[in-house]
Amino acid sequence: AGTLMMGSSLIPNSLLTFDFSQDILNRSCISREWLFHLGFVVTHSALFSKTMRIFKIMVAGGQYRRIKVRPLDVMKPFFILLSIALIFLIMWTTISPSAYVQVPIETSRDRFGRITSSFGICIWKNDERKEFWKACISLLNVFDVITILILTYYAYRCR
Repeated sequence: AGTLMMGSSLIPNSLLTFDFSQDILNRSCISREWLFHLGFVVTHSALFSKTMRIFKIMVAGGQYRRIKVRPLDVMKPFFILLSIALIFLIMWTTISPSAYVQVPIETSRDRFGRITSSFGICIWKNDERKEFWKACISLLNVFDVITILILTYYAYRCR
């Protein structure tokens, strides 16, 4: 499900090439980030939960004692990681959402001086909140990297 969400984050990207209303294009800018980051969390929290379960079993096996790993023990990391990602995404969307802007390419003009080419990008709406947007995306990326590092640590210990 997580990789499907990450892959489907390309669909809003493809909407940016069509002539839709500004509202639809703005929403596709925001939904792209939501789909990618939530898909990342779902994918890696599943791996994280499974690796943590194996780690608990390996530690208990080394001490020659019996352990029972309940489904709730496996779901805790998923809910924690998902709630952290949701907090960042909700803050980002409400305080400084992305907006679609069509930027003309100045070097491509026809013989009458009209601009013939342009490209579209997603940028933040408020220039005053640009620093918040940068901080939010940086925190989301740091959160993703920390999740991968902890997952790698548990996988190394379970080898």
